[in-house]
Amino acid sequence: MKGKDFVNSKWCRDAASPEVQSHLKQNFGKWSSRVRNAGILNRAKQLYQFFLSSEITGTQKVIVAGALLYVLSPLDLIPDFIPVIGWLDDLGIASFALSYIFSQMDSLEQKKAAGQADVPVEQNVSAEELLERDIAGTGNTAFEISDHRSDFSLSVETSRGTLQEKLADLAALAEEIQASDRETVLKNIEERIAACRIQKVAVVGRYSTGKSTLINALLNKEILPSSPVPTTKAVTFLIHGEEPALYSEEKNGEIIVHESLANLLDLYNAEIRRAEKITAVLPDFPFPGLTIADTPGLEDPDQSVIQLTLNILPETDAIVVLLDANYLESKVEFEFIASLLQNDRNRKLFIVINKADGKSPEERRKLEQLCKSHLTARQIPATRIFTISARNGADDEGFVEFRKELFNFLQNGIQEESIRHAESEMQTYARSLLNACDAAVAAAVEDQKQFRADQKIAREKIEKISEEYDSQKIKICRKFAMYRSQFFLEFADFIERLKAAIRQEILQAKLETLRNTDNIAVKIKQEIVAFVDGKITEMDETLQADMAESHAQIREALSKQELPIEVKVKDYSAYAGLFVPAVVAGSYFFVGFFSFVWIVIAAVVGRNFFEGAISQFLSTVGINRIREKVAEAVCSKLDQGKKELDAKLNTSFDLMEQELVNSFNSAKGSAVTPLRIVYPDTLRSPAEIMQCRKKLVAFCDENN
Repeated sequence: MKGKDFVNSKWCRDAASPEVQSHLKQNFGKWSSRVRNAGILNRAKQLYQFFLSSEITGTQKVIVAGALLYVLSPLDLIPDFIPVIGWLDDLGIASFALSYIFSQMDSLEQKKAAGQADVPVEQNVSAEELLERDIAGTGNTAFEISDHRSDFSLSVETSRGTLQEKLADLAALAEEIQASDRETVLKNIEERIAACRIQKVAVVGRYSTGKSTLINALLNKEILPSSPVPTTKAVTFLIHGEEPALYSEEKNGEIIVHESLANLLDLYNAEIRRAEKITAVLPDFPFPGLTIADTPGLEDPDQSVIQLTLNILPETDAIVVLLDANYLESKVEFEFIASLLQNDRNRKLFIVINKADGKSPEERRKLEQLCKSHLTARQIPATRIFTISARNGADDEGFVEFRKELFNFLQNGIQEESIRHAESEMQTYARSLLNACDAAVAAAVEDQKQFRADQKIAREKIEKISEEYDSQKIKICRKFAMYRSQFFLEFADFIERLKAAIRQEILQAKLETLRNTDNIAVKIKQEIVAFVDGKITEMDETLQADMAESHAQIREALSKQELPIEVKVKDYSAYAGLFVPAVVAGSYFFVGFFSFVWIVIAAVVGRNFFEGAISQFLSTVGINRIREKVAEAVCSKLDQGKKELDAKLNTSFDLMEQELVNSFNSAKGSAVTPLRIVYPDTLRSPAEIMQCRKKLVAFCDENN
């Protein structure tokens, strides 16, 4: 594939979609946590940094996203499940994308500034030249899988439906039960099923049990080095291909393409000795679509070397376990065999006792009986045991029998075993979900108990707090009603006294005084304003003291509840105006009152009124009669004005009382709201979880 072919490929076309780019952001972290190839992982992280960066253009970002899509996909030009070389095309695509981006930058200083100093970038190579070049790792056909018999994917039919349908059902159940590990586990199973297109057989055992010798004898060809001492600490994969080839992968993820298969037999080849994984491609490999893996010794002191073997075993469809005929009393191998069957009791195993050179048939039978006793002691299911001499190969009767059995399995049974293995993984996960259901039901029952207990405590606290607020509200409202009644009584008495004082003053006034009404109007206004203002101020101060006391009592009641949270309650003494809004109420009825007073003054004791009245009375009666008439008119207007003022004051007091009640209700609501407990949406009832469990049981029964 050339660079321009990739730029115009479906990978880059898909990468232009915002949905795909969002998918990359969501799944990159999960993918990187599963990948063990350090080389491709570093390249992918470098690409991802550019993908998130705002320093590159939109077109460049699409190419980077396309490269990431390609790398993350397990099924590309060379499927990732093909050992070692499955990453060649991914490395090539990732390196091309990085080189293309850097070729369009002004200088390599930008590269260093971006923290990408370890990226192999060709200097003096233009973006146009890169587009015309072949991308490394995408044109080699030596390792193509050509066997159509093993070409099945997620949609492979089984006796109980397709693997894809089963996986979809299991995914739906995992989603329903909200299993925390569902995405990772289901992705691994999906990749495992996809990898069924190439089956794997692993040969495992301690050092010097003859693993390499056995594989050479099976292939009737000297492919792997054999020696009394450990030859390599790499996992070596043998696969079919059109042309012979040899690849090795080092710890840092670097993949090396070797010149010849003969390098594999060179015990002193530095690149082979540094390798963690090796893949040999053989044109005459007898089983297209099959991988045979030769593994390091199980007793290696380097735990990372042992881990290489343990990492590939879950992916294998069959395992050949080699035992040394001279060390059958060792328990390590049998403990290892038991661990292989921990999650799958029906897993295909071939137990091979090697190095039986010169052993008589009777001695071989005794070795097999001893081996069976060890297996039975560890409750390992009965399996076929072969006693052979791999060194003698076809001249050894036991080896011939083993080879016949193994080859028959590889030709006729391994694909079914791959399907069974994939189904077994789904069954294992389904059983783990069942266990999770059981634990979730128990937890849900406890959650409900705790929820009810918390609700009961909360209700008790809310009742006590509400009672305290209501009690204080009633007490304050009663005091307010008392102050209100007292105000109107004193206001009525004040008006009577004011009328008497004004009448007395008018009856003693001279004619000149009656003609000048300003003093009478000013006095009436000052007297009424002084009375109302004084009484409102007195009521305000009294209610502030009452509210401060009420506030202290509420605070004390709250503190006794030992609330798990801080309940914020308004400081009524600090906001006394909220309950007796002297300013608001004063403004309300003083504005009305002043308007009323000025109307009364103008209509009752105004200059024009007095002058007109005096002129009329002067023409008919004497000064005393004038005084009586003026006094009666003023008192009558004051009585009428008092009725109107009483109505306005009552309206104002009603509003003040309603504000008082609303403030208490609001404060109570604020105090009890945090205490109310609602059953969380994240908590599921035991009945809901049991429904999920029934579905899981049905799934396990259907696929058992």
